[in-house]
Amino acid sequence: MPKFLVCYDVSSEKKRSRLRKKLKDSGLHLQWSVFEVEADNAEQIRKFLSEKIENFESLMVFRIKKLEARLGTDWEIPEYRI
Repeated sequence: MPKFLVCYDVSSEKKRSRLRKKLKDSGLHLQWSVFEVEADNAEQIRKFLSEKIENFESLMVFRIKKLEARLGTDWEIPEYRI
């Protein structure tokens, strides 16, 4: 299954908290506003996130074709899928 990098920037604390919680339920939290998720395609991720969050200020989804290196320790054990 393809992996995607989801990055966001939201100024509203309420929206940011909802988005972070939704992504934590289904993705690997890599950094403050960056998650790694598995999905069939980017559109599936957009639809998944749009169910609770309206009008993103900035949301970017990048497909990870090949992970070259991961340094340090994971924040959590990756058990996720959208």
